[in-house]
Amino acid sequence: MIERYLFSQTQKIQNQALREVVELLLRTVLANWFFAVVLIVLWRFPYLVADQTDGVVTPELARMGSKSFTWQLYMASALVMASLAMSYNLLFGFSGIISFGHGLFFGAGGYITYLVIAEYNAEGHNTGLTVALALNGALLLLMLLARARLRWPMLLIPAVSFALVFVLVPKGDTITFYRAMGVAVVGSVVLSVLSAIVMLRLKGVYFAMFTLALAEVSLVLSKSFDVTGRETGVSLRTIIPEELEIIRIPANRLDVYYITLAFFVVVFLAIRRYMNSPVGRAVLAIRENEERASTIGYNVFYYRMMTLVFAGIIATLSGVLFVLVSADRKIRPEYLGINYTVLPLLHTLTGGMGTFSGPALAALGLELSESYLREEAVTFRLFKIITVWQLVVGMYAVFAMMYVRFAWEKIILPLIPPRVRERILARVAHLPVTIPEAWSSYWRRYRLGTTVVMGILPFMVGVLYANEIKHDYLVNEIWPLLLGALFIIAVMALPNGIVGTWIKWRAERQIRRLQREMQQAQE
Repeated sequence: MIERYLFSQTQKIQNQALREVVELLLRTVLANWFFAVVLIVLWRFPYLVADQTDGVVTPELARMGSKSFTWQLYMASALVMASLAMSYNLLFGFSGIISFGHGLFFGAGGYITYLVIAEYNAEGHNTGLTVALALNGALLLLMLLARARLRWPMLLIPAVSFALVFVLVPKGDTITFYRAMGVAVVGSVVLSVLSAIVMLRLKGVYFAMFTLALAEVSLVLSKSFDVTGRETGVSLRTIIPEELEIIRIPANRLDVYYITLAFFVVVFLAIRRYMNSPVGRAVLAIRENEERASTIGYNVFYYRMMTLVFAGIIATLSGVLFVLVSADRKIRPEYLGINYTVLPLLHTLTGGMGTFSGPALAALGLELSESYLREEAVTFRLFKIITVWQLVVGMYAVFAMMYVRFAWEKIILPLIPPRVRERILARVAHLPVTIPEAWSSYWRRYRLGTTVVMGILPFMVGVLYANEIKHDYLVNEIWPLLLGALFIIAVMALPNGIVGTWIKWRAERQIRRLQREMQQAQE
């Protein structure tokens, strides 16, 4: 209604050029107003929390005990996880690439950054170049072995990676934090290209198992060496620059929050632009039908490799930022494991695969909910749960028996082999009534007795023993269980995700409206 009214008003503009400009601006505003509102809310979030809690948020007056100060950290972590979810949606939702090793890129960013700085010395320049040359040489060899499906510009990737390492690694005794992050990004590119080369031979679930194995190998290696901190991980406290320090210098926390917000916005806009470009449309075509896209002339490996590299870079930078905004600034081996692949997968399925805002909104909602409810206590009484479960099962049994005729005709008979089914129907054909009708009086009595037994008896047991077994849990302790339940509900109830369901509903509504308008025009 609003759109039609606004566009009808633009038709009153006499100047055609001006009318086209106004319509373009109007389409842009109508297509992006929601994102603009979300950006404004996120930008003002620290001040909104400060107003509600009578706290302070300005860098000069920041206090450790302020709720606004604490929620800046929570929101920054949520924004980083939302960026990770968008990068996984780029693989799984838009490209159709199933990867169980996305956490490898997430954890590798922090580990590579730490190792480059901590292990760097006067001879680090030559050592770093030697390692980079060896890795890129091995990568070049693998690419040459797969040259049947490669274009010659792809062979420039190892050379460009080595050149970037040559520029980023200085000749002095130290290396800056930002240069180390650049080396980590180059490392993620190498890992992405390696995964893409393997994808030439492995497809679907086999490629997913390869990525899972690669991530688990990295997890085991990180727990096996002292340089990576073994089980406890390593800390970035001593190598973080002062302008990014949020514990010793609390005034920097607001600046770091805005850095994460800017990173989140850039990732969102970059993915949106990527998917709306000719490359993105080719990626969608490959997702829908790989063989047809290959027949048309698209280089499937080239486009999927670009997507893997893009998603890997986003995940790597997300991992570094996640360590910066964490309370202890530690890189743990768990960051490389399956947990940080399942989380963005859950966010993608809950928000909606193949949507721009779905994974981000799901990640923000779930992460902020966990932060808000982490100290809340939940009480479970065992026998009350058993009673409720028995009541549900009993009511289901009664409901099923009430529709026994439907079950017999629509469920049971189709499951019987055709020959056996014909024999059964032939034997009961001479009966004056069907089997369910012949047993109707029995079923009525049985339904009544079942209702009494399944309803009253468990209720009495629950009343007697409701307070016997009582367990108190913090939400933070049972959060994985809640996420698992949410995953099941999201997949079964909303297969398209929250945002995907909303988009589908709006599209169907617009189609119905257009159909009504066409019918009215024909009449």
